[in-house]
Amino acid sequence: MLTAGLAAKRAGVSKTTISTALKTGRLSYIERIGSQYRIDPSEVDRVFPRNATKTAALDESVPTVERESYETQIALLREMIEELRGERDHLRQMQIADQRKGGFWERLFRKSA
Repeated sequence: MLTAGLAAKRAGVSKTTISTALKTGRLSYIERIGSQYRIDPSEVDRVFPRNATKTAALDESVPTVERESYETQIALLREMIEELRGERDHLRQMQIADQRKGGFWERLFRKSA
């Protein structure tokens, strides 16, 4: 299975061209995970025919099983990044709220009048 970027490289077109073909239905996909598409290589070849030398070079560069493993890992890493961004934003909001209250050390050592 190919992502939109890999499909664009395989077909020799831009990623925007692949995205447009997916949105209009000209190019079908197997599965959509979030904003990522999984596209069958034969479907890319059907819609965007290419010459035999390009096919051999791309197909031999990375084995299909290894490529799918990488794509799965990338999807998981992107999910982790989004989760970490959410946690970071939450911690920033807590820090801002704490600063408005005077901060931890100021509250700890504040002299009672």
